[in-house]
Amino acid sequence: LWDDRSEKLIQQNHPDLGWLFYDKNGDGSPDGGHAGAFGFMDVIEVHPVDAAWDLRNLDEKPHGWNHRIFHWLQILNDGYRIPGVVNTDAHYNFHGSGGLRNWLESPTDDPARVQILDTVHASEHGHVVMSNGPFLRVYAKTTSGEGDTAGGELTAPDGKVTLDIQVQSPNWIDVDEVFLLINGRLDPTHHFRRSTHAEQFQNGAVKFEGSFPLELKSDSHLIIVAGAPDKTLGPVQGPDWGKQKPTAISNPIYIDVDGGGFKSNKDTLGHPLPVKDGTPK
Repeated sequence: LWDDRSEKLIQQNHPDLGWLFYDKNGDGSPDGGHAGAFGFMDVIEVHPVDAAWDLRNLDEKPHGWNHRIFHWLQILNDGYRIPGVVNTDAHYNFHGSGGLRNWLESPTDDPARVQILDTVHASEHGHVVMSNGPFLRVYAKTTSGEGDTAGGELTAPDGKVTLDIQVQSPNWIDVDEVFLLINGRLDPTHHFRRSTHAEQFQNGAVKFEGSFPLELKSDSHLIIVAGAPDKTLGPVQGPDWGKQKPTAISNPIYIDVDGGGFKSNKDTLGHPLPVKDGTPK
């Protein structure tokens, strides 16, 4: 109702996703969650972004009772198509700024011409890459020539998609690992490390670049993670943010293989759906 019902973006900040989506009364047993609120959430905050490196091995549940990125992948697979964002969280004056950022798709490269609703609509549609430094471009295209970026949906009746990936960073941030998540699970054939795939990596502003064909057997959402899991952002980002690992993660590109519209696969990624404070009793 605020501002005479004007168009706006509603963000769910630093949530306990188990409590929000699956455990309304907080008793540790799954229920319907706060279902009445789901339709009002345009985007959801999933930081810390460098927790994405935990997604490489799901044999054990990623550490932490409220691992937002992992739980976000679970709710995506459960059919809740809510874009992820990360923010600087500047709640007061003199708060450090720039430790987290959202790269939003824009209709113009001229900052003076960017309109507020451009950023609102880009966020609502998931045309967002989350990062603490690296700049990530992701673009998928089908054999028919249809293409889209993070947040988009494509129809690929033959299951064939080409994924274009480019990662850039300044000279004080390295990028030495890039991997693809298909429906939240790491695809081992598209897991690139500088130590094993040196030909894919560079040392200038562009650190990684390539086009990669995929053949999908069913509806799939595609997410790219890029950065340097064994390094830190360092002194440029100060004593707190500087401890983070350089990381960028895209929002999903949704691929509809059967032509009936994208359908989530309900895969909980090997672990129960979360409840308040973590795992069900």
